[in-house]
Amino acid sequence: MDGLIIAPCHNESESLKKFNDILLDNLKKINSNFEILYLNDGSTDDTQDVIYEICKKNRKINYINFKKNYGKNKILFYTLRYSLDFDFVILIDSDLQHDPIYIKDLVNKFKEGKHDTVIGLRKSYKETKVVKFLKKIYFFFCGLSIDQEHFSDYRLISSKTIKKVVSINIFPPFMRHFLDSLSLRKGFISIDIRDREYGTSNFNVFKLIILGLKSIIYLKFKKKKIISLISFNLLIFIITFFANNIFYYIASTLVSIISFYLITIKILFYKKEIFFYQSSFKKQ
Repeated sequence: MDGLIIAPCHNESESLKKFNDILLDNLKKINSNFEILYLNDGSTDDTQDVIYEICKKNRKINYINFKKNYGKNKILFYTLRYSLDFDFVILIDSDLQHDPIYIKDLVNKFKEGKHDTVIGLRKSYKETKVVKFLKKIYFFFCGLSIDQEHFSDYRLISSKTIKKVVSINIFPPFMRHFLDSLSLRKGFISIDIRDREYGTSNFNVFKLIILGLKSIIYLKFKKKKIISLISFNLLIFIITFFANNIFYYIASTLVSIISFYLITIKILFYKKEIFFYQSSFKKQ
């Protein structure tokens, strides 16, 4: 089997060499052909130089340099479009929180032939009471099981799954929960998430709330019943309010439809073109 390891990087110059050494040591123990792809998400430190140095030493390691920081969700969605030549893709963070030792377990589980995706199931993790509360609200409105909060980004996805992902036109705000919402045969392995050894995360509660709101709307609007219900209520409101004047009724209906489209689709989910200015990835 041919596998691709995709590792997003943003200001990971301190940890990247160590991560790459650990990754290569673990891949030697697995009976599959692997390529590694580092996604430099607009880093402002020496991450790009570290990646160049790593790639020079191994022809199976490649990179894509993005011209600015787009965020992990966008660059993963973009890159998966160029990963269809592989039997499976493994998504892993390069900050050493995802231990490459679990790659062997992900691959062995996938080779059983029963799963479209294999997910790293977090045993435990640290978070504040506020975050726990927000997560409960989020999972309720998304229609996802609260048990899915233990699903991690660290996972293997098959080429069949990738084809499903790339067939959509609007990128999901939260890639992990979009994948979790798909009708897939899911397999699981148990993993530990490490604490960050280097650097600090730039993610905060405010960003989490914004991301959660976008994800809720996205996951709900995929269901036509929800769209129909909202549109119907909106139409009833307009008819009730402007029933005495047909001109206002027509004008308001058009304005409401356009506004509804812009707010829910264009502003929140419009898939802007993502540019990379340099790449050594051969499978494009």
